[in-house]
Order: sequence, then structure tokens, then C-alpha cells
Amino acid sequence: MRRVRYVGPYREVEIEVAPERWRRVKRGSLIEVGDQIAERLVVQEVWEDGDGRPAPDPEPGRSVAEGGVPGGTIAEVMDWVTDGDEDRALAALEAERNGKGRKKLLGLLEQLVDGASAADVNDGAERLEEDNTDG
Repeated sequence: MRRVRYVGPYREVEIEVAPERWRRVKRGSLIEVGDQIAERLVVQEVWEDGDGRPAPDPEPGRSVAEGGVPGGTIAEVMDWVTDGDEDRALAALEAERNGKGRKKLLGLLEQLVDGASAADVNDGAERLEEDNTDG
């Protein structure tokens, strides 16, 4: 277990601390979560490690918006997410919720987090790119 502190722009956020278990966190509050959840949170600029551990560095050589998540087009974000794993999908989902909030991208990311295959979700992302939409 690790402690993390929410330092983002919102007065309060709700995060999933375990499967199907959500918790509201006020700005400045310190909460205790599992190590894997803490790792996913501290890579985002809106969370700090409450135990004094440094946040992991974002991926070198990438243009990043929040803690390693690319801030570009839907296709760029999906390419980054599907190159990785569930941790990337969760990080991108949180970053998108706290950032641009593009409904189409949120839907694709939620599908990945909910267990859809990367191939199926990538097909959806490619169709969006063909439609020339980014929002």
C-alpha cells in the first residue's frame, strides 16, 4: 500500500481504488491505495506520491501532455496506449477525463480498460481517423 495526494485543478475527484470500488478524493487529500494504483496515479501531473518517492519519468523522446500520455490526436493516444498495457489505458483515460475530454477517445479507452482486445479497439480508432474527426 502507498499513499498518494490529489493536487489537481478540481475540488474533488472520484477514482477507482479497486475493481468496482470508487472513492471521492478532495484536492490536497492524502489517501492510501494499492501499489499498482499508486503507480498509475503518480505518473499523472495531478497526483503526488505521499510517501516521498519520486514519480517515474515519462517515456523519453515522446511529446507528452500529462505524465507520459501523448496529448495529440486520437490515433496518437491510441497508438501509445495499445503499445503498452492496462496501466497505459488507465493513465490515458484519467488524463483525457482531466484534459480535453474527447468523447470518442474516452469511449475507446473505456473499452480497453473494460477488457476489449487492443485489435478491436484499434479498428475503432482507425475508423475515427478515416472519418477525420478528433473530438
